[in-house]
Amino acid sequence: MKNPEFTLNLPNDIQYLTVALGYVRKIAELAGFSTREQQELEIATEEAVTNVIRHAFAPGEVSTYTVRCELTPVSMVVAVHDQGIPFDSRLMPEFSPTNNLEEITGAGLGGFLMKSLVDQVEYNNLGAAGKETRLIKFLPFKPVAETSDSDQQKPQSTETTITGKLEARLMKPEEAVEVARCFFDAYGYSYVYEDIYYPERIAALNRSGEMISAVVVDESGSVLSHGALLFFKHLPGIAELAMGATRPQYQGHSLANKLNPVLAAAGLALKLNGCYSNTVCTHPYSQRLIRRAGFKEACFLLAHSLETTVIKGITDKLPDRGSVVVYYLPLRQDREIGNIYPPARHREMVLGLYRNMGANPEIGDCVTACNLNGESEIELSINKRRQTAVLSFQHYGSDINQRIRDVLYRVKKEKVQVVEAYLNLTDIHTPEVAEHMEERGFIFTGILPGVESGDMLVMQYFNGIVVDYDMIKLDGEKARELLEYIRRNDPMGVR
Repeated sequence: MKNPEFTLNLPNDIQYLTVALGYVRKIAELAGFSTREQQELEIATEEAVTNVIRHAFAPGEVSTYTVRCELTPVSMVVAVHDQGIPFDSRLMPEFSPTNNLEEITGAGLGGFLMKSLVDQVEYNNLGAAGKETRLIKFLPFKPVAETSDSDQQKPQSTETTITGKLEARLMKPEEAVEVARCFFDAYGYSYVYEDIYYPERIAALNRSGEMISAVVVDESGSVLSHGALLFFKHLPGIAELAMGATRPQYQGHSLANKLNPVLAAAGLALKLNGCYSNTVCTHPYSQRLIRRAGFKEACFLLAHSLETTVIKGITDKLPDRGSVVVYYLPLRQDREIGNIYPPARHREMVLGLYRNMGANPEIGDCVTACNLNGESEIELSINKRRQTAVLSFQHYGSDINQRIRDVLYRVKKEKVQVVEAYLNLTDIHTPEVAEHMEERGFIFTGILPGVESGDMLVMQYFNGIVVDYDMIKLDGEKARELLEYIRRNDPMGVR
């Protein structure tokens, strides 16, 4: 189901500002925000729109801009878009609050206000399509701890014996609160996807189709285990098998194995090309289980998880960011891969990963590559809580090297620790772009097949952190072979 969107096109005249603000406030009211939250969105929008009116066009120039509101299952997005004068968000001054009023200049105050009034602020340079400021505010749902009564907050029994018949099936909407409590029991509040602690968000994401939840329940209807398919905009055609949690007293009964067929059937019904699973490297158990289900090693996402992630009964707080091995399972055997263009230095490893999955793609001839032209289309999505960013490419233009430098500037400015980049292996220019990225500090970490626009080459960049390869625990020779290869090609990997 497509998220509801509303677009307002306005002249770049300050007298129409109130029209934009009234429009945003009304959508916020319909979305369920409180009066105070409506005001916060309105003020943040006022700053973004005023910036466009005052700075995006030449003096006296008559033009237009748009304000687009999108209601997602968990948030409201206000996107202010214009095709005016190019703007570099790196030049925005940082506002520093101080007790000394004489030292406050007001420079950067607008950006500071926006970031303090909404949950996320993004500045996107869209090349020939202009530029956009995105304001994201989460809907006012309560986390599970605030919705549970005292009886439901009592410690769970340590009894591990399961009696009676278990059922694995898709989640019912009214079970969302039990799913949230299952995660609270298993992880405390350390799980990386914070949406899972909000029952209303779980239900809303399932209604929209952005998540498909499956549960294992006992004869009384209690939720013992949960797993889900997650869908991401930058990876169409595949889904992540994720959000696995089992209540601590039922761990060791392989309940997750009962969920996989339910979720695989859901993926097949949606005609997905495949699904992938991020398995932790703090222990080999999850890797062993996913390999038994037929998944094959695809890539690593090193330093992917925060140090605060805790699995009760299995791991305490991690000493460093946690790494994951990504395993992939094709769901459609008839899918044509076409020619791929891996970087020459990684060709054999890329082909080895494909062969391990039972595929044998053709290597395209890079000699025929022509010069890059036009403006690049890229997207950088930053997750402040996890201190990670996802970098995806829609088009490589002649400015791609500068755009990558801009990305790294923003990463360092925003204090992002890890960047995960996805490059299209079916694009003839990917070897050239990947080589430049390696010169800037990115490293190759594997592939991710099945994406609708083309299989992906995966690269990572680390900002101020070092991966401790010796702490990574693996199950399977292919995973060890890939990790050793990554380590040899990581300038910080060999001591």
